[in-house]
Amino acid sequence: AGEMGFIVKRVLLSDPRGGFAVAGFIDDNKQLQGKKINGIQVFDSEVLSSGFIIRHRIQTLILAIRNLPSSKKSEIIKKAIDFGVEVLETPAIEKWLNGQLEVKQLQKVQLEDLLGRDPIRLDLDIIRKGLAKKTILVTGAAGSIGSEIVRQLSRFSTHNIILIDQAETPMFHLENELRKSYTHVKFKSQLADVTNPDKMELIFQKYHPEIVFHAAAYKHVPLMEENPHEALRVNVGGTRVMIELSVKYDVKKFVMISSDKSVNPTNIMGASKRVCEMLVQT
Repeated sequence: AGEMGFIVKRVLLSDPRGGFAVAGFIDDNKQLQGKKINGIQVFDSEVLSSGFIIRHRIQTLILAIRNLPSSKKSEIIKKAIDFGVEVLETPAIEKWLNGQLEVKQLQKVQLEDLLGRDPIRLDLDIIRKGLAKKTILVTGAAGSIGSEIVRQLSRFSTHNIILIDQAETPMFHLENELRKSYTHVKFKSQLADVTNPDKMELIFQKYHPEIVFHAAAYKHVPLMEENPHEALRVNVGGTRVMIELSVKYDVKKFVMISSDKSVNPTNIMGASKRVCEMLVQT
């Protein structure tokens, strides 16, 4: 809610292409929080939650302060990205066109910007050779992480991709998307629970995957605090089933998708993922 915030607000509302509505300012100044400035409510950054995003129909978050501490910036950006909100930031003042900020100058924030180092560039040729003509199994395939893994795998010359998820509707939509976009890849959808060893063994017997990406897991921290048994049953139990079957059926590569919450865990979800990491490493 400082000078830069007001400049951005004015630029957005005066843009001839229109369509912008400013839902509020976020500011750490406690004297401003809860007040309205020029008719716009000022919030604390702690309000960023799924409920707040949905209630105010937030689509874009704009960082209008250039000297925001990196830790605070990372925290805000991570929250926004987790909720599917686009994050933009203002360019340095010296880069404004003719000394004036324009909407088209707002820059999209990339996760790589938060690393503090150059991003690692993958050798796509090596990846392509490692995936070529392979049968690959992906658990949690219809989830946010699993579905993106499937999309990335589909770019390469894989033979078969076995999609496993217990969520019927997301799986249906994913399968339709994949069959339209990646006609060169064979997809097999299996509605299954990774904690069911008998069902999972039937899948391993039928398809004999060579590579497994295990992304199936419960990941929402507050829900897992309320349902610790489910966190252990699905995250730990499901991982154990997948590990044992991968060993039994001679899977060449097993990749488990973990979480940053598993580092010195302070909650049930993080602890369950740390146990999963330990199981994979044994």
